Amino acid sequence: MSAICPYCRCPLDPDDPQTVCPGCDTPHHTDCFEENGGCTVFGCSHAPSDEPALRVTAAELEPTQAAVIADASVPSPQAPSAPPIPFSSGVAPPPSANGYVASAVSNTPPLSLGEFYAGVQAHKSRTTFVLLGVFLGAFGVHNFYAGYPRKGAAQLCLSLFTCFYAAIVSEIWAIVEVCTITTDGDQQDFQ
Repeated sequence: MSAICPYCRCPLDPDDPQTVCPGCDTPHHTDCFEENGGCTVFGCSHAPSDEPALRVTAAELEPTQAAVIADASVPSPQAPSAPPIPFSSGVAPPPSANGYVASAVSNTPPLSLGEFYAGVQAHKSRTTFVLLGVFLGAFGVHNFYAGYPRKGAAQLCLSLFTCFYAAIVSEIWAIVEVCTITTDGDQQDFQ
């Protein structure tokens, strides 16, 4: 059985140029040993050192103040002109209608998903709610759709934890719900 180079995982032929690590006596292809910069065996004293860890100070994590600058080509009486803020592309953004250019840095935190979708009034369909309740009511899918996750989880658990023996109870429960519930979880009427 021939030895295998730990770097390229290829067999070491006797006629290939080889380098034996002085720390752990592991044979390598000479090219592999040089390309890696040392031994490839983990923990060997002749293995190349890892790159230094990146360290970031708290001051570097602080956000900078947002700045509004005036475009030099459009003087504005409201604000004195300021030197342009350096951008990564080297080109300043175009000015707005009032002659001001917003900075690329903003102190406004990004919106969460809940805040992003807060203004969206998505009305749920009554037809979809009824069809989900009739066909998949034993699993509580209609309640998940309508925004009642606790009821849906209770129906799903009732069906799954009883190995579907109580699924008929969940299905009857679902039929009663599709006949009586007229609003979704946000108290919006179904369409």
